Amino acid sequence: MTSDTADPCRINVDLKENWRIYSDFFAQGLATLLSHPHFSLVYVPENGANKMKIVKPATDSYHRERMIQRMNAAIYNPSPYYALSHLWGVSGSNRYLWKEIGDYVDDENGQPAEPISMRPEKRATLLSLLGRNPDSYWWIDVLCARTDTPLDIMGDIYACCFRCYAMMDCEPSVISQLCMMKDKEYEFNELVVFGNLSPRQLIDRYLQLIDHFHTFTNCQWWKRVWTWQEMVLPLGRGLYFIAETASHLSENDIIHINDVSTFDRMLLPLRNTCIKIINENAVLSKIKTASACISEAVKTRSLDLSRIHKEWHIEISALEKIDAVSGPMEEMRRAKCYSAYRMVEFDPMSIVDVIESFGTSPRRCMDPVDYVYGVLGVIPFDIPRMTDPKKVWQQFLSHLEKLIPPLKKRMASMRPQVKIQGINDRAYQVDLSTASNMADVYNNLIIVEVDASKW
Repeated sequence: MTSDTADPCRINVDLKENWRIYSDFFAQGLATLLSHPHFSLVYVPENGANKMKIVKPATDSYHRERMIQRMNAAIYNPSPYYALSHLWGVSGSNRYLWKEIGDYVDDENGQPAEPISMRPEKRATLLSLLGRNPDSYWWIDVLCARTDTPLDIMGDIYACCFRCYAMMDCEPSVISQLCMMKDKEYEFNELVVFGNLSPRQLIDRYLQLIDHFHTFTNCQWWKRVWTWQEMVLPLGRGLYFIAETASHLSENDIIHINDVSTFDRMLLPLRNTCIKIINENAVLSKIKTASACISEAVKTRSLDLSRIHKEWHIEISALEKIDAVSGPMEEMRRAKCYSAYRMVEFDPMSIVDVIESFGTSPRRCMDPVDYVYGVLGVIPFDIPRMTDPKKVWQQFLSHLEKLIPPLKKRMASMRPQVKIQGINDRAYQVDLSTASNMADVYNNLIIVEVDASKW
């Protein structure tokens, strides 16, 4: 809460129930954004016949006051705007300029918006999404951000949004099929606990879930650096996924990140069931596991590989897909833990843990400097925009060096069994320009020792 007055132009966030602990977080973050000269939003009018308009709350008192009134009236999520997460998929040779965007959106001066980069297959989906939410405000990077937009507000933009929509590079049918399965966890748990189905019947029943979830988590969205923080930061109503080509959106075309967590929980019993089927059917007199069986068949040709493949190909394929899903899901779990900590109380282990998760991530970026800039919304280092990867990394390490002493002190008081030794020497040899993914940059960046005797 920032004020006890009833002034409609003053931010006075006072949330109820479980949201109360976030009142100050939203009040401070939204106050920073609404007064920031580089923060812009797209306003979608209530009357669909009117064009959308880019507004700047810092200088537009009308829209600023409307947003503050909505914030002050909220009892749960006070944010007055949505955010969009998407893959650009453009290149220097093909920027996919959307020249007609000015037919739909005016700039701050009431003139048709300048062309923006956006692949053609995403445009109808974006317009459909905006049209579903009249009288709303949106932060859309290609319309609201410029090359000189400070990176230090990116964290607040995604953290303080009402809801973030992620446009996924998959067929709409993938998400619509997942939507049909999102309420199946209770039924699934009963089948697993009470054993109403045989192991093979259980796999057959949920084979489509495995297939569709594998396709969903294999999207490029899960493999880019920038989308990591767009996954972790939204606090409001969280993250919603839609297909970037779902031009006619309905409720059956949208899934929430909590639904994704539900599918993740269902995968472990399915994985164990696959292993059980494979092992029980392996030729146990010669080998103990299906993988060894296949290896033995290849080496000695004494076993019928075609028979083995036919016997277990469904389970082997399902197992491979489940294991492929585990990477993105582990990232998501660790990200959600960090998100919960950062809002309420600073835990030094949470920032160490999130950097460790970067160290196992295969996410990639097109511009090497984005291995740093793409995580600054999560790790709040104030690093100015630069194009030289070496200078950017030096700046990152300089900030990290300053953070280590207070981290050590806080860790000693909160978790004496964990000792932060410092920055690994290899960190000073990192070259962003040659990194192939986040793991190349952040692997074993901070040396941590755990004294098991103190647990």
